[in-house]
Amino acid sequence: DAAGNASEAATASSNYDAVTPNILITESDGSTKVSEDGSTLIDTYEIVLASPPSADVTVTVSAAEGVQVNTAGGTAASVQTLTFTAASTWNEPQTITVAGVDDNIDTPGGSRFADITHASSSADPDYDDRNIDSVRVTVNDDDPTTVTFAGTQNENGSIEFTITLSRSLVSSETVTVPLTFGGADALAFSGNEIQTVPLSINGIAITALQWVIEDAIAQTTDVVTDIAIRGVDYTLSCMPATGVTCSNLNSGDAQVVFAGNDGTMSTVATISVEIVSDADQNGLRKMVSMGMGEVDSDGLGDNPIKQIVQDSPNVQDDQVVLPLQDALEISVDNVSAVEQAGQIEFTVRLSRVADRLVTVSYETRDSTPVSAIEGVDYEKKQGDIEFSQGEREKIIFISILNDGVADEDDETFELVLTGGVIPDGKEVVAVGRILNSNYSPKSWLSRFARTVSEQVIDSVRDRIAAPRGEGVEITLAGQPFGSPADLERVTSQEGSAVSDGNGTFGLYDEFGRLDILNSNTGKGEIRTMTERELLLSSNFTVTDRKDSSGGNLAFWGRAVQSRFSGKQGTSPLDGEVNTAMMGIDFADDELLFGTMLTYSSAKGSDGEDGKIDATLNSIVPYGSMQVSDGLSLWGAAGYGSGEMTLTSDSGIKLRTGTSWAMAAFGTRSDLRHLNAEGGGPALTLTSDVLWTYAASDKAQGLAASKASVSRLRLGLEGVWNKTYDSGDRLTFRLETGLRYDGGDAEKGFGVEVGSNVTWSNPGSGLSLGLEARTLLMHQDRDLKNWGLAASAAYDPSPETSLGPSLTLRYNAGGQSAGGLDALFAPAPLEQRSESSDRAAGNWTAEAAYGFAVFDEMFTAVPYMGVGLSDAERDYAIGWRMERKSNRRSTSELSFYVEGKHKVPKGGQTEFGYSAGFQYRVRW
Repeated sequence: DAAGNASEAATASSNYDAVTPNILITESDGSTKVSEDGSTLIDTYEIVLASPPSADVTVTVSAAEGVQVNTAGGTAASVQTLTFTAASTWNEPQTITVAGVDDNIDTPGGSRFADITHASSSADPDYDDRNIDSVRVTVNDDDPTTVTFAGTQNENGSIEFTITLSRSLVSSETVTVPLTFGGADALAFSGNEIQTVPLSINGIAITALQWVIEDAIAQTTDVVTDIAIRGVDYTLSCMPATGVTCSNLNSGDAQVVFAGNDGTMSTVATISVEIVSDADQNGLRKMVSMGMGEVDSDGLGDNPIKQIVQDSPNVQDDQVVLPLQDALEISVDNVSAVEQAGQIEFTVRLSRVADRLVTVSYETRDSTPVSAIEGVDYEKKQGDIEFSQGEREKIIFISILNDGVADEDDETFELVLTGGVIPDGKEVVAVGRILNSNYSPKSWLSRFARTVSEQVIDSVRDRIAAPRGEGVEITLAGQPFGSPADLERVTSQEGSAVSDGNGTFGLYDEFGRLDILNSNTGKGEIRTMTERELLLSSNFTVTDRKDSSGGNLAFWGRAVQSRFSGKQGTSPLDGEVNTAMMGIDFADDELLFGTMLTYSSAKGSDGEDGKIDATLNSIVPYGSMQVSDGLSLWGAAGYGSGEMTLTSDSGIKLRTGTSWAMAAFGTRSDLRHLNAEGGGPALTLTSDVLWTYAASDKAQGLAASKASVSRLRLGLEGVWNKTYDSGDRLTFRLETGLRYDGGDAEKGFGVEVGSNVTWSNPGSGLSLGLEARTLLMHQDRDLKNWGLAASAAYDPSPETSLGPSLTLRYNAGGQSAGGLDALFAPAPLEQRSESSDRAAGNWTAEAAYGFAVFDEMFTAVPYMGVGLSDAERDYAIGWRMERKSNRRSTSELSFYVEGKHKVPKGGQTEFGYSAGFQYRVRW
């Protein structure tokens, strides 16, 4: 046959000369056979090259309908591709696994065939488009041939029953249906409730057909008292049909035989019932019970036989007197419920209303293979349910547990019914599907990836703008302390970076004093100081001397921290990302190129109860080019991998690997420069594009996830400077920025417009400023954002800290710097709307006086400040001291001490102090 031919071809292939170019196929056991269900029986064969090729060889394996093929570690499909490399794997056999695909079609003969073909391609002409043997697969059919036993009553009152096959048989197939008739079990009941008699054949519950023969007159009882005798009380006759033979219908072992042929055969055997009238007028009721025995078959292969018994009427001499009662059967539906629902409901039904007490046992169990886990995803439950007479439906409640695991596949478990009307050894099974309702780490992963990418971009921009003077610069910032009751505590801006990477913390300026003059950052929070924060306040740069071409190397390091927040559905998610960076770059007057290594660690929450920890190691090459006097370009690309751990409230930890990639490109173009004196108009265009991608691997209980984020920013800034003969200087600035955030995190498109006007008189030390900004348009129409600020300052010696200085500032709304500064902030526009406590505005003021001390080696600056808003009043008084620097100095040193007094509206007055120092050295 075809399978044998394929086997012979495969065997012949294995005898090729080892030096002759050929593609060899070897079937296991000389043939390939599989089961239709795809799991009971699978088979394999191997493919290998007979000789070394001069180039890689690709073999495409294509399976016909009805089978699928797979490779090691792959996914079953109709097409697979194998690659044999010329360098190493050409002589290593590769295994193809073959599995059947269920078609729900009852195939004559119990099996069918499907061919697998092969095609090759290669730059080696000896292996390109080779004629490769195909493999014929024998698929064992598992779909049953159904035999249905049914009774009908015609309009004239006659009775017929039929035996029907689900398909025609071929010449090699026969089906034999034995008929059974009432016995002792048929009278196992009394009264007028006529029931069907349950039978079990090969473990399949079937029902006999029943009716009652009743004398027409003088009925004295409603009780069935006797069994009707075949051939005496009734006779059977078979209607002729092609391929159908009936034998011994009225005596002996009755049976109906269906024999296949090459022509057309009948799939229905019809048997008529004729009631024999007797002369006795005894008023007895006689019951007839007729059904199928165990059906036998020949030539159907391994196909099972399914036997079904349908409704039939009850008859007597001249009329139907009692309704038919079907056998009681039980069923339960497959159901699903979301994890947050807390329970899942299974509805158990009888096929009809119970006419007696029916008890069924139930219990839960894990699916095979295991999906949902008992005690983790659902609670085990077992017991009995009872249907009283007249009842038909019951509900079983199973508790499902929220495992706190996000981004997992839906999980299943089973409810199993046994006993009662279910035959011994058999089960009725329903599947409960738990739909995951936790918030996917995909949302958290996308924001984590974006945050790391933005930290990288900010560092690249800082490196491009960094000075390239020879020497070593190390920054070790001081740490401000809280009140005596709160030692080792630090105040930081809520929702922003703890450090900007340059040694400043939260609301404190570079001298460590409270920066109430620029505290347009909202309320602070008190947190315990950590070693991580101390690390974040430090950075270093080692710059080599310039070579003959004017370029030099620089080795640098820094640590940064950022926070993000967002929502998945209605639940918030957040994270804190700490990244340590170390890099080396080379720069001259036109080019800069380098590479940085980064290590990021993050902690956060993915929603209501899931906690996430993540680490990431990455490498990022970067560079910039000064294309012309007014145009510069920069770019960066990176790749990294790491690990993510999800921890549920119940303590379950799921770990998976992660990967990360990013690419960014930016430009800055000076469309018009200020004139040589620094006056006149100037116009600058700035833009950048960011794309970042992150993925997590599939793990036990956790599905694989992928996320990407994109960002486009474009800004235009115009400046006009005018210096008057009196020395007065007037600057007008107009900015507009456009930004779009897309991908799997926050999305939005918006346009911001900002403007400021400043006036200064260097001779008097006076300066005035007015800034305003508004979100002109946003994709979210409900988002509003604006800012306004006015300032006045007096500092007759701005180049030093000596002498008096006075500043006064008013802020209202959100950030007033506007335009490019606000637009190019890392946070998406959606996260930068003004808060209600800023809209009313606040005033800040500071007065200071600097004078030389210690033989003019230091400058001492006592100062005092005040801040007023609707929410609180702040008072500060302090002293800072700076060592005066000169061109030959290689270090900078400053100290400060400060006391503060805070009076919240309606709250308790707070007192505190802080002290610190900052030391910078270059060598």
